[in-house]
Amino acid sequence: PRDALERIVFAEILYAKSRYAESARTYGEADAEVPAVAEDLAEGHRYNAACSATLAAARGDADAAEWRGRALEWLRADLAAREKVASGLADNLTWWKKDPDLAAVRDRLDQLPEPEREAWRSLWAAVDRALAAARAAAKK
Repeated sequence: PRDALERIVFAEILYAKSRYAESARTYGEADAEVPAVAEDLAEGHRYNAACSATLAAARGDADAAEWRGRALEWLRADLAAREKVASGLADNLTWWKKDPDLAAVRDRLDQLPEPEREAWRSLWAAVDRALAAARAAAKK
C-alpha cells in the first residue's frame, strides 16, 4: 500500500479473507501513518480494526492476548470519541452489544484469562452506561 487509505482497503480485503491478524496489523499501520483515519467515526476504521483484532485473538494463537489488548485499546478510544459526538451513539453501541465479531470478548468473558476479564467487564459496563445515557437523551 502506498498510503493510509490504501492500507485501509488492504485491511478490509484481509478481513474478508479471514486473515484477521494481518487485517488488524494493517489497520494499525494506517492509524500510525495518519491518526485522523482512525478518528473518522463515520467510516468506523478503528472499530473495524478492533473487530479484526478480536477475531485474530479468538483463534487462540500465542499472540491472542496481544490482539485482545489492541482490540480493547481501540474500542476504548472509539467509545470515548463516539461519546463526544452523541449522534448515532445509541445505534452504534446497540450494534456493539450484538456484533458477532466481538462475541469472544463480550459473551464469553469467563473464558478469557483472569488478568484480562476485569478490563473487558469495565469496557462493557462503560458501553452500557453510554448506551443508557444516549437512550435517555433521545427521549428528551
